[in-house]
Amino acid sequence: MERPLLRALCDGHVIAESTHTRVVEGNFYFPPGSVRREYFHPSKTRPTQCTWKGLAHWFNVVHDGKVIEDAAWIYPDAKPEVERIRGYVAFASNRVQVVRVNRPSRAAEDRAIHHLRGPPMNAMGRDGQRA
Repeated sequence: MERPLLRALCDGHVIAESTHTRVVEGNFYFPPGSVRREYFHPSKTRPTQCTWKGLAHWFNVVHDGKVIEDAAWIYPDAKPEVERIRGYVAFASNRVQVVRVNRPSRAAEDRAIHHLRGPPMNAMGRDGQRA
């Protein structure tokens, strides 16, 4: 089964996109390589402690000269129970919108390719007509 493509948007700017997010407590955590780092700047907010996840470090999202404070956080040293989100980025839902991007299914993609290119060779009979 194909994993959904999730996109993090801040004022219309795509700041992260991945099919490999992880969910903890209803928050989507994006892999480090899926975020557009040029938008992220360390926040002046002190790290906050979660009793079971560890110390969260906060980031501002900056675009077009606008600063969205404390829009994202990471657990760089996540506790063993949540090791799977170590270094992953999550977003404050009141500042960043995480949306599922509708992608055509594999079957729909195959139909579109078939429409553009014609039937595959194994679907043709000997005389070039559909089998």
